[in-house]
Parts: sequence; C-alpha cells; structure tokens
Amino acid sequence: MTSTPQRVTPPRPGPGTQDDELGLGRYLAILGERRGTIAAAVALALALGGMYLLTTAPVYRANAILRIEQKGSSLGQLDELIPDAPSMAATEMEVLGSRALLGRVADALHLGVSAEPRYFPGVGAAYARAHEGPELAAVPWGGGAS
Repeated sequence: MTSTPQRVTPPRPGPGTQDDELGLGRYLAILGERRGTIAAAVALALALGGMYLLTTAPVYRANAILRIEQKGSSLGQLDELIPDAPSMAATEMEVLGSRALLGRVADALHLGVSAEPRYFPGVGAAYARAHEGPELAAVPWGGGAS
C-alpha cells in the first residue's frame, strides 16, 4: 500500500487577529489615495449649491394667528345669567366681519392683481436682484431693447 501525501493547508487567522482589522492609519491612507475624487465631489456640490442660491428668488412669508381668550370674572358661573355681558361669540363675529370687510376692500382695490417682470431664463432673475438702485439695469452682453 502506498500512501498519498496529504495536503497541508495553513491555518486561517481567527477573528480578532491583525489581518482583519484596519487601523486609523490605513483609513487615512485610503482617503489620501482618493483625495482628488473627494475634492472634485466637494467642489461640484459647492458649485451646484451656489448656482441654486443665485438663481432662485427668495421667498418671504408672513402668517398670523389670532387667539381670543375670555377674561375670567369674579362672579364665576353667575356671569351666564347676565344677558348684557359680552360673550365669546360676539368677539368672534367681529373678527369674522372684519375679515369679510377686508376681502371686499382688497377686491375693490384690485389688490389680488400682481405684475411680475419677465427675465432671461436661468440667470436673468439673479442678475436683476444683484442690481442696486431705482433705475433699470442695463441689458447684459450688449443686447438692445425689444
């Protein structure tokens, strides 16, 4: 009988050995190898963010909430028996009436009409916002009035 030689495989490193772990130095080396790609991605993000800020118009909003609270009196529940005492409903009716009046005045004065200038697509609005002063901005790139 002849015996065949057995193959001997080297033992694999177990979990927790140095072959499985990457140190901080190795991570920094990997980032250093790709510094050009990282710099290009950061520059592209900054350029796109800057273009967005220059081309979008600022939005201003104002919201108001009116809260009506009833003042407490010293009479407690006896207040309900007095018919001349001002009630919450009367105050709310006044608020609703003033809002309806305001709507009619706005319609009469045509305050719902808005006129907006037309800008060159993309950069026209940003160019107009950058212009200071009451006079009209000059037409860029030597263009004439249409």
